[in-house]
Amino acid sequence: MIETKCRSSSACDLEKYLRKVRGALEVRANSLPREKDLDRILYYETANERALTRALDRLERLQRLRKGEYVPAPLSVSLEGPLNGSSEN
Repeated sequence: MIETKCRSSSACDLEKYLRKVRGALEVRANSLPREKDLDRILYYETANERALTRALDRLERLQRLRKGEYVPAPLSVSLEGPLNGSSEN
């Protein structure tokens, strides 16, 4: 970085402050993952959440069966159709 002579102490203080802020911004910008990597992280996070939910549902079902409670068959719902709400055939 190039050092320049300040005209006044307030100008020097402002330059120091700006250097500090720029440095902090560079650190933050370099610590964030790229968009492509972030998308992949979110994809796997979603998949892991779904798998955990299924496992917890299955565990709860098995625990109820073990206690002798009535447990209805698991329900599977599949929705298909137009996404925009129109009734195309």
